[in-house]
Amino acid sequence: FLIISLVGPRWGTYWEDVHAKGLDLMICLDVSKSMLAGDVKPSRLERAKQDIRDLVSALPGDRVGLVAFAGKPSMKCPLTIDYGFFRLVLDDINTGAAPLGGTNLGDAIRVAADSFDDRVKNHKAIVLITDGEDQESYPVEAAEKVYRDKGIRVFTIGLGDAGQGSRIPGDHGGDYVMHDGQQVWSKMDPRTLQDIALAGHGAYVPAGTQNIELDR
Repeated sequence: FLIISLVGPRWGTYWEDVHAKGLDLMICLDVSKSMLAGDVKPSRLERAKQDIRDLVSALPGDRVGLVAFAGKPSMKCPLTIDYGFFRLVLDDINTGAAPLGGTNLGDAIRVAADSFDDRVKNHKAIVLITDGEDQESYPVEAAEKVYRDKGIRVFTIGLGDAGQGSRIPGDHGGDYVMHDGQQVWSKMDPRTLQDIALAGHGAYVPAGTQNIELDR
């Protein structure tokens, strides 16, 4: 009997399915020319990419995807838990990763929302990383709709100096983008990003010229 008790026989064993729900996170990254400005070192775009890498390294098995956008959004990586593949895609992102110039926030939100592949609300978020101002694509209305219809929260992160701004490097080293004979200065627009986050039941992070320090 002592030997049997040490073996520890068990009766009535049964299997139980336990469903763990992770987070689906779609990152929308602005790749317009203004993201090359140097008020965030080494540039707004490179700083954003590094902070996204840091975020992915801290994810505990959540799915993550990537949309690059400028004048139009472009799906670069659908939702995945293959973080190695995601990093390879992110490494290749530059200002040529999306068609057309400009900053189309509304369509970026819509494309990201359409990428989620189930109809279960909650546990979904869009993170919009940009320096841009956009009213023409109705980004506030887009954020409000994706939360109302799909339960997707929209978070915004503003990169760049909101006061003086910064010049935008040109295509050739040493010069800057010009318009009507004047150098173009890019300022981060906090008001629009605040309104988007409010409508999308998320939060606005005014990173400014500092590190973003993304955290799940």
